[in-house]
Amino acid sequence: MSTLVVARLLTPSDFGLASVAFAVVAIVQMFVFAGVPQAMLRTPHLVPRLSDQCFWVLLGLGVAGTLACGLLAAPVARFYGAPLLWWLVAVQGLDCLLQALVQFPTALLTRKMRTRSLAVRMLWFKAVSIAATLLAAIGGLGPWSLVAGSLAGSIASVFLLWRTQPRRPRWRRLDPAILPLLRMGWLIMAETALTTLAIRGFVLLFGKFHGLHDLGLLNFAMRLVDELGAMITASVGRVSLSFFATAHRAGRDLARIFEVGSHAITLAVLPLFFGLAAVAGDAIPFVFGARWAAAVPAVQLLAVFWGLRLTRVLSPGVMRTLDVQGPLVFNAAINFGFAMAAVLLTRDLGFVAAVAAFSARMLVTIPAGAGVLARIADLPVGRQFQAVARPLLLAGAMALAVLAARMLALASGMPLVPRLAMLAAGGASLYAALLWMFDRPGLTRVAALRR
Repeated sequence: MSTLVVARLLTPSDFGLASVAFAVVAIVQMFVFAGVPQAMLRTPHLVPRLSDQCFWVLLGLGVAGTLACGLLAAPVARFYGAPLLWWLVAVQGLDCLLQALVQFPTALLTRKMRTRSLAVRMLWFKAVSIAATLLAAIGGLGPWSLVAGSLAGSIASVFLLWRTQPRRPRWRRLDPAILPLLRMGWLIMAETALTTLAIRGFVLLFGKFHGLHDLGLLNFAMRLVDELGAMITASVGRVSLSFFATAHRAGRDLARIFEVGSHAITLAVLPLFFGLAAVAGDAIPFVFGARWAAAVPAVQLLAVFWGLRLTRVLSPGVMRTLDVQGPLVFNAAINFGFAMAAVLLTRDLGFVAAVAAFSARMLVTIPAGAGVLARIADLPVGRQFQAVARPLLLAGAMALAVLAARMLALASGMPLVPRLAMLAAGGASLYAALLWMFDRPGLTRVAALRR
């Protein structure tokens, strides 16, 4: 909803400038935090002495990240020939310090499976961020409105999260017991670094080769699709590691949990992404205006990519529970190499070719990740894909039917508004009917998630 309003108030170039600032700061954050929050989740006994030291480590890293963004701001502005980027990167860099204050209490709440508190925090962050972004955009602040919204949401999260803490961290001298935790954090950081660089590095080079206007179109598409995908991934990721670790200590079958969970999650989220890809040709111009119509192919490609990616959303939690981090780093390296090759090989091609090449990396990373999980969790590749095969087929059939109906409606001259309403309602009804006929156990599992 916020993108609907902001897209009508900002230009693609505004989106492009803000996306460069966000990409630079995200890369810095990925390096400085070093996987410490994830290591806090995984360690069996996070006593107050260790948690206090983790806080001071995160706070120091946050300060270092803010300073690093300030140093990088001028070179980035010169690289793109956009002086405004100096200020955008430097100010957005304050988010490094804010995220240090956010990640510590978030990790403690996640360890305790306090999902209600985490959900309230996320809703609060989104609400404040959206309100600040809209007010700034209406005030004519251009790319500053996106930065203002991001920082306002982070500040609101800091105040809300620290109200939930029963005690404040105390200053502690370095304890050797924290070193194994930090070593695990560095391995997680390596995976996170490569994953973030694959996306943010692609964005930065894409803007250099294709211009800030096309980068704005790509950023718009990512805000529509990646925002939803990242929200689902983050929500599952916050609880999956703690859940799998608890189940493993209780001697439960992690492979079976992975199968049932992947099936239920895929069944619930795939129609969102495949359906968006099917109706984007009508929905984007109608909702956001004709100037964003050029972003339709990017929206469709990213939606399909995210739908397939979410079939593997539980895999990292299983691997980390079983003390396996190296293969995740290797898979992230493949992801990074593919993304960099995609942007470099398509530098002289069009906008769509670059996004298509970037999205195609899932054809390599998904099979590679499935092979690793098969070896370490005694879960054959066939069983992994069997768990998500039926939702994939049903959602794919729904999307193809919607595309066919759109072609017929265009040929008959049906106006845009009734055509879009027909496609949305028809797609949802068809998917529900397909589930009822071919996957009733899946419906039961999705209903169980509500309880």
